[in-house]
Amino acid sequence: MLPGLIIACYVTEVELPEPHRYEMLRYLRNHQNADGGSGLHIEGHSTMFGTTLNYVAARLLGMAPDDAYAVAARAFMHKLGGAVNNTSWAKFWLALLGVYEWHGLNPLPPE
Repeated sequence: MLPGLIIACYVTEVELPEPHRYEMLRYLRNHQNADGGSGLHIEGHSTMFGTTLNYVAARLLGMAPDDAYAVAARAFMHKLGGAVNNTSWAKFWLALLGVYEWHGLNPLPPE
């Protein structure tokens, strides 16, 4: 849920206060798995979906690309072939940010 909130705030140009950004980054760091990835929830095993969205959220919050969290998350994603090997929902969020082409998505019903 947190990455969706952060992406939505970014897209709609809602500025998150610095204390909130700091605590969100702390939360993401504290729930990164030993393999560098993140799961769908805080106790889940690492998935491409969870890792991609948490990585993007961290970067949108201002995390530097050379931060240990970011480096480990990228290594996890690269090991699995990159963010293009993701679920439709992850591709939707990436397309919303303009870093993935909309035509690469499977159609999503409006419901």
